[in-house]
Amino acid sequence: MTYLYEIDKIYLVDEENVKVGYVDYRIDNGILILNKVYVLPNYQGKGYARLIMDEAVVFAQKEKYLVRPICSYAIGYFEKNPLLKDLLESK
Repeated sequence: MTYLYEIDKIYLVDEENVKVGYVDYRIDNGILILNKVYVLPNYQGKGYARLIMDEAVVFAQKEKYLVRPICSYAIGYFEKNPLLKDLLESK
């Protein structure tokens, strides 16, 4: 698996060059806003959404962004990973 970065998405790409899923994001004043995490139906239930979120976290850390999860999957990801709470935008 590899990652492909575009202006507003990070794709997870498999060995056959299929974009199996993505996180849709935008950046606003140093905040990485995670709008949607999506995995193709045939690839769901295999941990790919978690891999996509892991990469979004790496991206945020590298660029020194705080994170604002919007979609339910991204919110749940941060709830299950309390060690990442310092990345979350404080409100």
